[in-house]
Amino acid sequence: MDIGYYLHRTANRHPHRVAVVDGQRRLQYAGLDERVTRLANALLGLGLRPGDRVVDLQKNGLEHVEADLAMAQAGLVRVAVNTRLQLEDWRYMASDCGARGLLYGPGFGEAAAELASLDHIRHVVGIGAGPGQRYEDVLAAGSATPRSYRPAPDEVVSLNYSSGTTGRPKGCIRTHRNRFASMRDIVVSLMERPLGPDDVWLHAGPMTHASGLFVFPHIFCGGVQVVLPRFDPDEVLRAVAQYGVTGTVWVPTMVERVVGSSELPRTDLSSLRRVTYAGAPMAPERIAVANDALGGRLAQFYGMVEAIPPLTVLTQEDHRRATAGEAAERLGSAGHEVLGCEVAVLTKSGELAVPGAVGELTIAGDHVMAGYWGKDAETGKALRDGRLWTGDLAHVDDAGYVTIVDRESDMIISGGYNVYPREVEDAISELPAVQEVAVIGTPDPEWGQVVTAYVVARPGAVLDRVHVIEHCRRRLAGFKKPRRVQVVDALPKSPTGKISRKMLRDEAYVGAGRRI
Repeated sequence: MDIGYYLHRTANRHPHRVAVVDGQRRLQYAGLDERVTRLANALLGLGLRPGDRVVDLQKNGLEHVEADLAMAQAGLVRVAVNTRLQLEDWRYMASDCGARGLLYGPGFGEAAAELASLDHIRHVVGIGAGPGQRYEDVLAAGSATPRSYRPAPDEVVSLNYSSGTTGRPKGCIRTHRNRFASMRDIVVSLMERPLGPDDVWLHAGPMTHASGLFVFPHIFCGGVQVVLPRFDPDEVLRAVAQYGVTGTVWVPTMVERVVGSSELPRTDLSSLRRVTYAGAPMAPERIAVANDALGGRLAQFYGMVEAIPPLTVLTQEDHRRATAGEAAERLGSAGHEVLGCEVAVLTKSGELAVPGAVGELTIAGDHVMAGYWGKDAETGKALRDGRLWTGDLAHVDDAGYVTIVDRESDMIISGGYNVYPREVEDAISELPAVQEVAVIGTPDPEWGQVVTAYVVARPGAVLDRVHVIEHCRRRLAGFKKPRRVQVVDALPKSPTGKISRKMLRDEAYVGAGRRI
């Protein structure tokens, strides 16, 4: 389960194979192995010790890969923070975990200066202008001799902070065992053909999130990793053709933007074997359209910060069968559990829900976090009876396919009836004029809450609220149709790019006295 071992092994087998491409920079496996070893030794040489937390504040790049691998080799706990957050968020996370080190990338010098003023941060390393020692100087000073340290499976490898949609973010403790489980099930359960040295992975989304999960599997298999600094649909398509990309991962918003790109019909996709998507729900009708546009290459996985993905997988074969009309309803599911994960939908009393009945999705196995950093009470609520209680409402069919209905905290209770926003959102997404939609419950003196839809129109399209409501009346039970529809220019999104119902609720509740 030693990440460092697998990098050394691949470097010995394929020393001259390209490991990472970052713009004009290309690094072979022998070079990557040496730089990672030097960085691991150098960080310890600064005075950091195994178990110390190090905040990693940088965007996609070669150094992101190096820091990920080096901190794992050194036994340090990497705290990779979302670069789209604000200084106050980073300050909170650094203080919450008592970080002793800070590594930052270009453009974050001012934020680094603020963070470096925290009493517990003793060692600062930077790329670009800012405080502390220079990254390349520190790395060059490190020994190229690998350490003899081998981590125990349950040693902490990282803290990954939750999005904080229900309060302050919590540091989810991930171990080497968790990281290995993710790698194994990406290779075994997600990929329809084995990864190998001929694979070229494209990091187009933030590597602090889903894309970063694919670093270790491709190191393990000797593949090439191409890193883009940011997501742009046209740049993504150019990179696929230029580098012969075989796989990538996007969130649904990225899928929609690539499918809508004018470059898509002109792009050579012959090398592309798989496009995985995750991170947010996607309406089945949109999935079918996107899968057709991308030549049947889609595969989906489900996961969460508290349980490292993938937990369930909807394979390319599942997509092909569903779009051909065989078990079409599965296109709206999250697929079936992976090899190293046990999924169960349980009732509030802890009993197994019958197939088709909605309950809370629970997870057991090596993917589940060790707990929340410094938060025993919250850990006790989330981890009970050897399982993670996810807060996601779901049901499972007879064949084991899991359908996520919604977050328990997002459920709307209108006139005593339970309404799941995702079901309403999926119905509204069927309308060709709809680009994005979010559904929440807003206060109502008669019904308690009423179903309220916020809709973004596609460019050039015209949306009529009456038409939206009538469409839902035909598709859904009467109590589920929206009573209020607002056409808006944009929907609020979290730093990870997901539509945020919480932010929408906060805005709606502030204006609860006005008609929406």
